[in-house]
Amino acid sequence: MARSLEFQQPPFDAQLQEIEDIRRARYGPSYTRHTTDLVDIKPDPLPEPVLADIKPDALPKSDVADIKPDPLPTSDWDFADFRTIVKTPELLAKEAVDKELEGWPWKECPQKLLTLGPFAFNYAADGGANTSPRFKLPQAFQTSPLLTKLFGNDVVARTLLQMIFQNHSSAWKFWSTCQEMTHIYDSQVHLWDMTGTFEDAGYFHNCEKPRYGPGAPTDPWDQGSVSPIIVIAPFRRPSGPASYFEQVRNVHRMSLAMSNFAENMQNLQIHRISFLTPQLLGLLIPKMTNLKVLGIYQCQLMHVAEIFRLLDIIKTDRPLGRENQISLDFFPMWHQGPVPVDDKGDRSIFFAGTYGVTWDNSDMDHCLAIWAIVMRALPLARAQNIDLVSKGTAFRQWLDKGLLWKVEKTLQAMLDPKPDVRVIAALADARNSDHGGNWRTFTSNSRIGCRPEGYEPYVRTYRCNTCRVENLGIFYKWHDLLELQAFNGNNTRLANLTCYGCKLMIICRHEKDHYKAAKRRLMKAWLHSGPGGEWNTTDLNKALYDFNARDIMTKADRMDNRRIESMNHTNPAHNYDAEYECRQKLIPWEQYGKHGYCRRSPTADIPERTAPLDEWSRHSMDNRNAHCRW
Repeated sequence: MARSLEFQQPPFDAQLQEIEDIRRARYGPSYTRHTTDLVDIKPDPLPEPVLADIKPDALPKSDVADIKPDPLPTSDWDFADFRTIVKTPELLAKEAVDKELEGWPWKECPQKLLTLGPFAFNYAADGGANTSPRFKLPQAFQTSPLLTKLFGNDVVARTLLQMIFQNHSSAWKFWSTCQEMTHIYDSQVHLWDMTGTFEDAGYFHNCEKPRYGPGAPTDPWDQGSVSPIIVIAPFRRPSGPASYFEQVRNVHRMSLAMSNFAENMQNLQIHRISFLTPQLLGLLIPKMTNLKVLGIYQCQLMHVAEIFRLLDIIKTDRPLGRENQISLDFFPMWHQGPVPVDDKGDRSIFFAGTYGVTWDNSDMDHCLAIWAIVMRALPLARAQNIDLVSKGTAFRQWLDKGLLWKVEKTLQAMLDPKPDVRVIAALADARNSDHGGNWRTFTSNSRIGCRPEGYEPYVRTYRCNTCRVENLGIFYKWHDLLELQAFNGNNTRLANLTCYGCKLMIICRHEKDHYKAAKRRLMKAWLHSGPGGEWNTTDLNKALYDFNARDIMTKADRMDNRRIESMNHTNPAHNYDAEYECRQKLIPWEQYGKHGYCRRSPTADIPERTAPLDEWSRHSMDNRNAHCRW
C-alpha cells in the first residue's frame, strides 16, 4: 500500500501560509519577517504511519539531507519561548573582579589590586605614579546634612572614629560604605607600614626619629607625629613580602616609635606581625598611659591562650582610677591550613584539614580546650569592662569561624547568673554525636553506651595544677579522671591534673610550623637575660639598647639563610617555603585503627550539625567511648 493513499500532504503554499498565520497570531501586528525567505523553508518530514500492517517506503537519502532546521531568532522578542538566566549586578561585578584577579600570585602585589593593607589604597601602582585609587565607578557625593556636618567638624569626626574603631569589624564596614568615608579615614587615621612599600625600612610617620636633642630633625616635614588612631600592618608590594631581616628591623623601629610617642597613643590596631610576642607588648603597652583601645589581629605568635597575658598587660601600671580604661579587641591566630587542591586541581597531599587553633593535629579535643580557656577568660574580661562575646568583637568572630558548635548557647550558659553545670558540660561537648549538646541526653547514662563512670565526674570541679583554677571535669582528659577515680582521689593523681586549656597553651607555645620556634628563640635572645635569668618586663630603654648590643639583626639574617637553604635542596621534591607553603602532617592510614577509632583533633571543615545522627549514620558509640575518648 503506497504512502500517498493514506496520507494526503497539503499543498506546499498552504503550509507556508499556515506557518505565517501562526506567527502573526503569536507575535501580533508588529510581526515582520526576520528569517530567510519562505521559499527557502523546507516542509517538515511526514510522520511515520502508526498502523502495524503498513510498511512505509524508505525515504531517499537526498530528502534527508535537504531538511534544514529553522534559523535561530534574531531579536529579543523572538526569545519569548526560551528561558534565559538573568545575572544580577552583584554577580556580574563578582565575575569581573574574579577575571581581573585571575592568576594573582599571593606572594606579590599586582598593580590592579585596590588596597595594599587595612585602609591603604594602592598608590604604588605604576611604580608609585598612581596618584589616586583606581575606582571603577564615579564617586557618589554625600548629600546627607547629618553626615557631612558631623564629619566636617574635626573634633566631632575624631570622637566618632574613636567610637567606631573600638572594633575592627565596625571600622572596615564603615570605611567601605562610600568613597567619602575613605577620604575621612585618610585624614584622621595614620597607617604604619611594616613592610616598606615606599620607604626602604617601613614607614612610621617619622616617629622613630628622635624628638629632642642634637639628632632630632628640624624640618617639620621630617618630624614625627601621631594620630589618635594608628593602624600598623605589613603592606603588599610588587617585590613580595618582607624578609625576616626586614621584619625584625621594622619591629625594632616600631618599638622605637612607640617609645618616643607612648604618651600620645590612644587607639592602636596591630595586624599580622609575625614577630609580635606578649613579652614585647608587656614592655610597650604599660608606657602608653593614655591608651584607650588596643586591637591585636591575626599575629602569628599570639594564639588564643594569650588572652590571659593580654588582660594582665592592659591593666599594668594604669593611673589611679583608670585601671580598666583600655578596651581590648583580640583576634587570635587562625590556621586555615595549606591550599586544599594542587596546581592540577586534585586534592593536595599536604592538606589534612583546617584545625584553626593549631596548624597540625595535636591528638586532643581542641573544642573542649578552647571552651576551657573561654570559661576562665570571661569573668576576667567582664571585671575589666571588656566585651569578648558580642558578635561585632574580633574574639567572638574567631569563635564563630566554624571549629566550635552552638557558640551562642554555650556563651549564654556560661554567662548565666545561675549557671547549670550540666548544660555547660553538654554544650561544650556539642560535637559529640552521642548527645549533640542536649543536656538531658548527656545526663542519661542509659542512653550513652560504655560510660560506666556516668556523667557525674564531668560536672564536678577539679583544680588544675598549671592555671590553679577549679575547672569542670569535662575540661580534663578522660584518662586523667579515670586514674583519679581508680586511686580514690590520691593527692599524687590530683597534682598531675592539667586541664585542656593549659595543655593547648603548652602545645601552641611549642609549635614549629612557619618557623615559629626560630621566631620565639630570636625574641627570647632579644628580651630575655639568658640561662637562669628572666624576661625584661619593665625596662623598655634597655630592650632597645639590647637589640643592637646582642646583634639581633645577625640572627634574623641567619633565619633568612636557613629559609633559602630549605628551598634549594639537591632533590627538587624537597624544596618548599615553610613560611608561605607550609605542609601539614598527615595521619598514616595504619594509625587510624591503632585504637579502634581515628583519634584526630576536630576541624572547621565539618559544618555544624543541626539534626542528631541516627543509629545508622554514626559510628558505634560503644566502640568510640571504649577505645577513643580523649
